[in-house]
Amino acid sequence: TAAGAQGLFVAGDTVFNNTVGATTKLGALSVSGNSYLNGGVVTTLGPQTYSGDVILGADTTLTGVDLTFSSTVNSDGTNRSLKIVNSGTITFNDAVGGTIDGEELTSISVTGGGMTKILGGSITTIEAQTYTDAIVLGADTTLSGSSIIFEKTVDATNQGKESLVIDGDAVFNNTVGVTT
Repeated sequence: TAAGAQGLFVAGDTVFNNTVGATTKLGALSVSGNSYLNGGVVTTLGPQTYSGDVILGADTTLTGVDLTFSSTVNSDGTNRSLKIVNSGTITFNDAVGGTIDGEELTSISVTGGGMTKILGGSITTIEAQTYTDAIVLGADTTLSGSSIIFEKTVDATNQGKESLVIDGDAVFNNTVGVTT
């Protein structure tokens, strides 16, 4: 079967103990409950939608177009890294990386040339956060990590309404707050 010909749509909580779409890419993935990502890789040619909490049980790479996280993204008690390769829009609607030991992410890396919308107010990592996508803030946001690196623009959704607090070293390689 050709890559991208099938989508996987799951109603309820789902545990992925192996890779998803690593051999033949899925067209799309949608999970209505909590997602336990223990296999390390999820690959789609189209969107990925996670309506419940996402719990990383392994260092994880998500590859797709238009990834939406409606709830929290946390590690499972052991700090995990998250890499997202996305050519569309990534939307974080809730906090990423918990505040309890072991729930924080080790690191987060966002690549692919799309846009990242941070609407959930916080992203917490122990190590670096790297964003090569344009960032749009939809809420007052705190990014906490050893270093926070922005390769593209950082803007607010509404001019003068959203603020950004960096807890760690910050590197801005492009403009901040120019578009909005």
